[in-house]
Amino acid sequence: MITSGQVTANNTAQSLCVVPPGPCLVILSSDPASAATAYYGAAATGGTLTSSNGVPLGAGVQSSIAGYPTSHGGTLSVVTAGTLSATVGWLISRG
Repeated sequence: MITSGQVTANNTAQSLCVVPPGPCLVILSSDPASAATAYYGAAATGGTLTSSNGVPLGAGVQSSIAGYPTSHGGTLSVVTAGTLSATVGWLISRG
């Protein structure tokens, strides 16, 4: 099964996608026309994702995350620094 979507990230952390438990492949892609670097990650319990604790995803860059049979899954969030925005697309493939 394949699911996909996109969000426009800004300086307030928001949900990007829900990674299912178990084996999967998550591909993230930032639109080359994006004006800012997006930062993604899973915020720790009670914490907030920020540009200083997220993984950078520059304009036009792709990143992938593998889920394994023992992976618990969870929600990925996205944010940018400053006032500029970035469009981030995601695709999740699960067998």
